[in-house]
Amino acid sequence: QSIWKLLIQTGSILIVLIAITVRSIEFVLYVRLTKKLQNYLFLVSNILLPVGSNIVDWPICLYRLYISGSTTKEMTLIPKWNFLFMAALDSTGLLLSTLATSVLSGPLNVSISSTIIGFHMLSSFVFIGSRYNSLHVGGLLIILLAVGVQVFTMFELTSSIAYAAKPHMILWISILLLSHVPISISNLYKYKIMRETNVDLFYMNAMTSLFQLPISLLMFPIIFIPLPYPISNTHSFPDYLSSSFQCLFDDGLLLSDPCEGTLTVYLIMLFNNCIYGFATVIMLKCNIHGSQSNTIRSLFSSLLFLSKKVAGESRVNGFSALDIESLIILCSGVFVYHTTTEAEAQESLVQWFRSFFKQKEEDNV
Repeated sequence: QSIWKLLIQTGSILIVLIAITVRSIEFVLYVRLTKKLQNYLFLVSNILLPVGSNIVDWPICLYRLYISGSTTKEMTLIPKWNFLFMAALDSTGLLLSTLATSVLSGPLNVSISSTIIGFHMLSSFVFIGSRYNSLHVGGLLIILLAVGVQVFTMFELTSSIAYAAKPHMILWISILLLSHVPISISNLYKYKIMRETNVDLFYMNAMTSLFQLPISLLMFPIIFIPLPYPISNTHSFPDYLSSSFQCLFDDGLLLSDPCEGTLTVYLIMLFNNCIYGFATVIMLKCNIHGSQSNTIRSLFSSLLFLSKKVAGESRVNGFSALDIESLIILCSGVFVYHTTTEAEAQESLVQWFRSFFKQKEEDNV
């Protein structure tokens, strides 16, 4: 019995490590893809990524629905407009984050992506009544400190940023932070739907991905918005789309486009996403939790940006002392945040205000 228990524990650890590894590689490849297609980011955020999500999500959904029976018909009975709302939020967040990711360095992307914790804390506090303790707040403050150190290093102690790009870096950082707003609202709404209904998580993800396809395509006017250095701008959608796919298939029109191997990077990223999806299914089925997986993933993702083979165009030449310090601070903050769980109040802040004003109206009557 002890041997069997040891095997189960070993298998659980292995599954979590696989999930962390492929998720980290996927993130680094995503950053690399945005660097390769920096002049064609609409293709990345509004075509390639939504298509990839459907390729990953639907096989899992159909397997659970028609083969394993894990997803019952009752778990799919939810008004479809909910998926439309989630897809709109996800598409908006993905577009904003892709624009900024293509400009910022890999390690800085890792740090700023961790700040979504703060947006999640605020939105869940207001709308569903989550309550956070000092460890949560402390972890968030430590993460913000890590981001501050990295931003300082980027502006003051590195020459890797072109002079023309430096004035726009605050804008790109702000856009990446702004992308967390729709993403955190979407995640919160998904959590709310799952709590209030019997909807299956994988069915919800698949349907959201499906609705994301048309919504993403309808956002094409974004390509006509003039964007600051170093992203090129366009005035013709057909030409833009043609150039985008030419670059995807290794035939870039602009000398500045590092198009070679773009399709390979995308397919490997998609493969890693598939592995992560199936690992998630196993973890859910076996009730495996990786409470500190985000800490390890932050560390591993940052280190992978040192690898030319994985990071490619997004590779960093090395870490300075401040970069290492920032990474340690970041991992410490993520670790502290995930050492505890949030509580839940009887009513959210929104519900409290509603009750308050309703009581006022009744008193006036």
